[in-house]
Amino acid sequence: MTLESPDSHATKSHFQLPWWLRSAYAKTMFPGLPWAWKSRPKLRREILELPDSDVNAVDCMVDGDLPPNAAPLLVILHGLEGSTESSYPRMLMDTAID
Repeated sequence: MTLESPDSHATKSHFQLPWWLRSAYAKTMFPGLPWAWKSRPKLRREILELPDSDVNAVDCMVDGDLPPNAAPLLVILHGLEGSTESSYPRMLMDTAID
């Protein structure tokens, strides 16, 4: 039995952070700045009532911002303290549209 190294399936990246975004504080604060994103996709919220009386909210991009029909479905799940108003899901949506 041979064991693979943990990095055997990882893709090497040549990505370099900009010099001004190297500190952990800058990386945390940058996404919240108004100029950090190109646009804010418009969302439509649907409330789903579950059989156990719980409620889930599902936000979908509205027609004007949708990617082409041939694009794969992208599901973004934010963390417990997040929402679709948080910077990282919004930036992912914006990137997916391009």
